[in-house]
Amino acid sequence: MCHNAGDMQVSEKTTVGKFGCALTACALLCASAASAAERERFDRGLLWSVSKDGAVVAHVFGTLHSNDARVLKVAQSPTVDGLLRSSENFGMEAFPKTRYFNPHWGYKSVLNDMMLPDGGTLEQLTGPELYAKVRERLIQNGVPADRIIHLKPWAAMHSLTMRKSKSDGAGGGGEIQDSWLFERAADITSNLYQVETLEELIASYYSFPLDAQVGLLNDRANFYGRMEAHREKMTEAYLAEDLDGMLANNVAFISAKSEKAGFKDKYLKHVLRDRNVVMAHYMLAPMRKGKTFFALGALHIQGEKGVLGILRDTYGFEVRRVMVK
Repeated sequence: MCHNAGDMQVSEKTTVGKFGCALTACALLCASAASAAERERFDRGLLWSVSKDGAVVAHVFGTLHSNDARVLKVAQSPTVDGLLRSSENFGMEAFPKTRYFNPHWGYKSVLNDMMLPDGGTLEQLTGPELYAKVRERLIQNGVPADRIIHLKPWAAMHSLTMRKSKSDGAGGGGEIQDSWLFERAADITSNLYQVETLEELIASYYSFPLDAQVGLLNDRANFYGRMEAHREKMTEAYLAEDLDGMLANNVAFISAKSEKAGFKDKYLKHVLRDRNVVMAHYMLAPMRKGKTFFALGALHIQGEKGVLGILRDTYGFEVRRVMVK
């Protein structure tokens, strides 16, 4: 409480004192509101510093899982490469299949997790019409016909986003950005960390409601003809460091019907939000051991529910954007 100790009776001076206190309180509230408004929304920016007690302990770089030459050029920029080279540790999502690939987390095991149990079929869940559409488009994407039969709906949905590798064409045929960063880091340090294993990635889908899986699979199949335009829009948003734009493009395939049914929220929960919590937790260990460079899919750093927001709001780190030059 604010008061004037020398004024024991109500007077003009007391009134002024009370008014002054009100102004002070108002100013504090306004300052607090302004401070909250200035908090990073993590809507733009690919590169961020993470600090604790005034010392930078990590940098987080948002990647695009793409072999587009324009995307790789961002990772090869002097700013990004310089920070990677000056770091003691490197962390990323599940390691790619390279010289450090661990067969225990191999794609054979993942493939088994993508299949329906007890001989169940995708057609039983989707009906013949949707199954025929999905099957045709997955075959176009190079998925073996005998594998499609028993795919879980979420696995079929994600397989629709894949494409055969191209040896030519605009931007195609190069090295995937994440793989390049991993190999680059492996030449610099042996302190390599996974902030999410393949097993944990698959586990994020275990409780994905089946009706949402089938509904979103239908949306993805109907969106298939726009996939190339979708990839280009995603690349353009990435190059503009527009995280909100990337998220909007990522969910553009979801129909109004599915959104009304709540499938969009379920999609974001299982594909991004739950995984962000796991990643942020696993990022703590390498940061305690030394300055760490993290390369994570850019959608995992978007928004206050992304890993940057979790590091700030849950673990008390200071997070600031770094311009890529």
